[in-house]
Amino acid sequence: MFAPNNGSFTQLKTQDRASLWRYMDFTKFVSLLETEMLFFCRSDRFADPFEGATTKKTVEHRIKYVEELVSKHPLLEDREDFRRRMKTLYKNQYHIRKRVAINCWHRNEYESEAMWKLYVPSNEGVAIKTTVARLKDSLSDSEEMIQIADVIYKDYNDIVFSPNSLFTPFITKRKSFEHENEVRAYIVKDSGDLNKHIELHETPIDSGISVKVDLNILIDEIYISPTAPSWFLMLVKSILKKYNLQHVVNQSALSEEAYF
Repeated sequence: MFAPNNGSFTQLKTQDRASLWRYMDFTKFVSLLETEMLFFCRSDRFADPFEGATTKKTVEHRIKYVEELVSKHPLLEDREDFRRRMKTLYKNQYHIRKRVAINCWHRNEYESEAMWKLYVPSNEGVAIKTTVARLKDSLSDSEEMIQIADVIYKDYNDIVFSPNSLFTPFITKRKSFEHENEVRAYIVKDSGDLNKHIELHETPIDSGISVKVDLNILIDEIYISPTAPSWFLMLVKSILKKYNLQHVVNQSALSEEAYF
């Protein structure tokens, strides 16, 4: 189920009717149809090494923040232990990447030529078009607590994350990725372990989490890669028929002939 959009850092500003796209090669598409599951990838498995990371200015700010809190601690004899616990908490910024699993979508009312090239480098791929509302409804029966948020793009040379949240970096990316225009659904596992004041080396997630999804709700339309051969359209329609799915399959508008 989706966690309520309660005005926390996870607040989703994108409207329910907004279109979302997921571009994938044919193998991943067939896997989705076969398993009826969306894969939430563990955040440290993404190619971007900054996934879930903080910034240099944030680290510098934290050092001062911790010392300010220590100086205000009412019991002198407990201050060193308090400092240790705070430092351990911030060390876990690295470890909690193994406790966050993410499923990514591109927000756009139209096809994106850039997304085709980025995520479907071969000729044989598809794009699933859905909406925010459909995504939510298709996962409503999941036992996992799923959150959804717009990704915010910032200049990491300037940003200072709040010292009170280790999870904001998971919905923030560098400006260089702004073309992705991402909305992400994500799962956080065992976040309560942060209160144990120990480094969280163990992970409750292997490579990711597969979540059951209702494909009839999730999929609005399907688009074929603009560079796909002519027979590929018929293949996709045939595969959908095999899985008793009746969705509209469109040839990419990017493959239309120009008029002069």
